[in-house]
Amino acid sequence: MSSRNLFLIACQSVKRSLWRTTIRRSIERNFSAGFVKNENFPTLVHQNYTRLTFSTSGVDWKAKDRGKEKKHKHHLAIDEEEIGQVIEVEKYKEKLEKALMGLKKLYAEQVSLRTATGSLNSLKVKLEGDTFPLMEIAQIAYKTPQLIVINCAAFPQATKDVMQALEASGMNLNPQQDGTTIYVPVPKVTKEHRDQLAKNAKLFFNKCKENIRDLRNKYVADVKKMDKSFSVDVLFSVEQQVHAMSENYVHAAEEIMKAKQAELLNVK
Repeated sequence: MSSRNLFLIACQSVKRSLWRTTIRRSIERNFSAGFVKNENFPTLVHQNYTRLTFSTSGVDWKAKDRGKEKKHKHHLAIDEEEIGQVIEVEKYKEKLEKALMGLKKLYAEQVSLRTATGSLNSLKVKLEGDTFPLMEIAQIAYKTPQLIVINCAAFPQATKDVMQALEASGMNLNPQQDGTTIYVPVPKVTKEHRDQLAKNAKLFFNKCKENIRDLRNKYVADVKKMDKSFSVDVLFSVEQQVHAMSENYVHAAEEIMKAKQAELLNVK
């Protein structure tokens, strides 16, 4: 069988849904130019699209890996003066920074290898349709280094709500109630405890990322509303920079999460 016939058989076996006119023409040019010289029909590589590997038994389709290209994105320079013409850039930065500081605060208070009274002070407790820090409705103290005591005598009706908040805190706590007093053994630092805290760190990061991107979407919407005051080019540039600023903060938050997880998992 001639090389030309092998070429036609191979082409017919390629699924129509995957076939692209540019690839077909490129292969035909390669064939006409003499790159295919024998019946073994060696691999043909198309520079810009995909790679087709042919053999006498059939055709393999292999998508070109484009993942590496994403790692080399061009860094967008931020021109705050230009952005400031369209939106209040300082307020935008302030809100982005607040989201990042909120993540750091959560890590300090709720993602720690040692349960501290400081962690419990700010624990949110839902009570009578509102939310309060635990320190406002109960007294918190260490009875021993391994035991925290919470006294709810000032608001006895809050005891059940405090128990629920402790159990749902994600701090691996196992509170025990005795009247209006709650005893909280300080959990031992086990591998399982470390793993759970690392998962909590990821959950808090994801929430922070969502907050940052919600903020970005709000400001992008504000930019779009200015279409009668600025040119299309200016608005497009500002929109891209608003996006880039938010992604810078997402990246910073991710680095904080990775450092926290490394600390929790004792990765050096």
